[in-house]
Amino acid sequence: MIKPDMNLKVSIPFEERFPFLNTDILQARILWSIRLRWFAICGYLLVTTAVFYFTDININYKAIWYLLGGLSAVNLLYYVVQKIWKDYSFRAELFMLHVHIVFDLLFLVVVLHVSGGIENPAFLFFIFHAVLSSILFSRLSAFIYSLFIIFLFSTLVLLESNFLIPHYLLFDPHIYSNHFFVLLTIAVFGITIFSTTYICTGFMKIYRNSKRIIDRQNRRLIEADRQKTSFFQFASHELKSPVIAVKSTIDVILKGYSGAIDLRTVTLLQKAGKRAEQMLDMITELLELTHIRSEAVKEDTENINMHMLISENVHQESEVAEQKGQTFELNLQAENPIIQTDRSDMEKILGNLIGNAIRYGKKEGWIRLHTYNKNNKLYIAVEDNGIGIDSNELKNIFKEFYRSPKAKKIVYFGTGLGLSLVKQLIEKHHGNIRVKSEEGKGSSFEMVFPQNGSKK
Repeated sequence: MIKPDMNLKVSIPFEERFPFLNTDILQARILWSIRLRWFAICGYLLVTTAVFYFTDININYKAIWYLLGGLSAVNLLYYVVQKIWKDYSFRAELFMLHVHIVFDLLFLVVVLHVSGGIENPAFLFFIFHAVLSSILFSRLSAFIYSLFIIFLFSTLVLLESNFLIPHYLLFDPHIYSNHFFVLLTIAVFGITIFSTTYICTGFMKIYRNSKRIIDRQNRRLIEADRQKTSFFQFASHELKSPVIAVKSTIDVILKGYSGAIDLRTVTLLQKAGKRAEQMLDMITELLELTHIRSEAVKEDTENINMHMLISENVHQESEVAEQKGQTFELNLQAENPIIQTDRSDMEKILGNLIGNAIRYGKKEGWIRLHTYNKNNKLYIAVEDNGIGIDSNELKNIFKEFYRSPKAKKIVYFGTGLGLSLVKQLIEKHHGNIRVKSEEGKGSSFEMVFPQNGSKK
């Protein structure tokens, strides 16, 4: 028997090594660096121009301005490339960001050389790149950048201090003659860069590990939810056929042989038929819920006049409402009642809300439906003066399988899927629903649907 190698390392996909990055974020960072570079160019140009006209400091201004002009041309090229070629792969975007940072570091060391070297406090700008590389890249890459920054700065300082390249004075003509000061500056600079990188990469390591754990758990939750939906779909589908068979058999017996069966048996069969019908309703709701999760918004939507659909649903439910002495009050004031949607979905939504208003409404009560337009949206409200909902239960009513204790007393058998189904159908069509209710005084469910392509 071959034993598995427990030390075998599973390779991590390249993109997952950067859990806080994707192509959109990288593009945003590159565009941000382009904008920031324009500010840096303009700022350095203004400062050096002011120093040239208002001080006696003698540095190579012409070289600085040529460099700024060259950087402007490169930055413009960056911008054009980023706008023309938008469909970069993740690796290409990451490579472009590396190019930006390396070029900026080389430019900064050259500008620092022609504008005072070690005397110019602008060498602190190197810290920005150490922080940026620590946040964006792996820990190894960040420390490589830190070494590169220290190498560039140390090379510049040592070359100038040994007169291998010219030094442009800013303040003290003898600053490079003090070798202790030169070495101390390099040492402090190196410690600062490495400490900054160590602190940033330490925090980013924690964040990246946390993000990986969160992503892993999220994938597991998505898979578990998919399996649960598949199970519900399978179980509901398999249960539906035998329940239909049982109900059909009971209906046939009651219809054909009720006269030959004693009253007690007929009563029991009627109860069994009612329970089979309730079970069938439950299975149907469960199937609808699983279909919503697995389906996207249908492309063959149509323009629906919601006033007409509301009237049709009220007409269908009027007989049931009359049995409880309930009356419908329609106040359809929307000037534009048209929304582009799926008719069957809207029928399910209205059927659930109107059915609940009847079921949990008072005898001799009323059910009001009204509509209006606002900000390119259609508002539809279904109100009743029934049992209402306790304020502590409002947050739970759209949860799957939830039924309030008061609702269970009125209607014993139910799935608790109706309002969850309504909410998911509305959100599927980019709408939303809100509820206001007071116990003993009734409830109001208001739906909002976008019109003319607007979003919620």
